[in-house]
Amino acid sequence: GGFDLWPRPAPFSCVFQTFSKRESDRLVQAGDRVCVEACAKESGMDSCFDVIIFAAPRQADELRAEVAQALDRLVDNGLFLCGAPRNAGGMRLEKTLSEAGLLDVQKDSRHHCRIAWGRKPDAAKTGRQEKARLESWKQLGRVAQNDSGYFSCPGLFGWDRVDQGSALLIESLPGGLSGTVGDFGCGYGFLSVQ
Repeated sequence: GGFDLWPRPAPFSCVFQTFSKRESDRLVQAGDRVCVEACAKESGMDSCFDVIIFAAPRQADELRAEVAQALDRLVDNGLFLCGAPRNAGGMRLEKTLSEAGLLDVQKDSRHHCRIAWGRKPDAAKTGRQEKARLESWKQLGRVAQNDSGYFSCPGLFGWDRVDQGSALLIESLPGGLSGTVGDFGCGYGFLSVQ
């Protein structure tokens, strides 16, 4: 919603990777379809998008998982374009798309950001190694138990451990807290449990 994509030939189907009510409302007012999951299944097809414009997340495992899921929704020879700030994962985009098996992967940089794009190969021409890699990438995005015993997934801050700031805060909290407590932006819930 923060990019001026208007005017454009047709409405977008917008899948929110992270939710913003203001952006959602702006897109709906422009005639776009906003949903939480990719809408391809409703058309009776597994993949139905000719172009996917993807806002790449910072965390590497989350990026791989979301790329693999997005490519399931892209038609053969469809264009996949993604972007991110250079200091928030943008430098790995070209390599990630190449590893995903996209063809003719290219990149460009401007304004401290990087974009990369490529075309999805025909399913019949996709190698076994690329298919296996994409299936393993999808698993990276699943909720699983982390080393601290909590259920979490890539994309949450400190998803695979107790971060130093939370550990320090726990040491500093007074004992005997009571009443109604709000833990906003609580990640996987470590502070709430403590």
